[in-house]
Amino acid sequence: MAKVKYFNPDNFIDQVIAAMKIGKSPVSSMQALRDEIELQLGQRIVDTVISSMGKRELELFEKVLDDHPELDEIDAIMMLAPDMPGIKDKMERQINSLYFELVSDAETIGKQMNPVTV
Repeated sequence: MAKVKYFNPDNFIDQVIAAMKIGKSPVSSMQALRDEIELQLGQRIVDTVISSMGKRELELFEKVLDDHPELDEIDAIMMLAPDMPGIKDKMERQINSLYFELVSDAETIGKQMNPVTV
């Protein structure tokens, strides 16, 4: 049975990679980068939503995971999050924060790899 996906991070990943301006890289390196960005994005969302859950939401979250083994944490969260007041704003802030962290890290690494000589 194919896994149901409620969350697709591809647009975010594409935007981050474009903003990183890393140029052409081997396919294996790009896939590793995409996988790492997706992992960080997923963890940021999970952490944000779980830290915002009350007792009732946590119980519902656990029940969804127990009742639907085909779902992972991020998919269960994406199902429950729309009913949580203020969660959309919190997630947007965290996703924007991650975007700027990743792009800034890439700029810093680029400067270190290609120092300007005067």
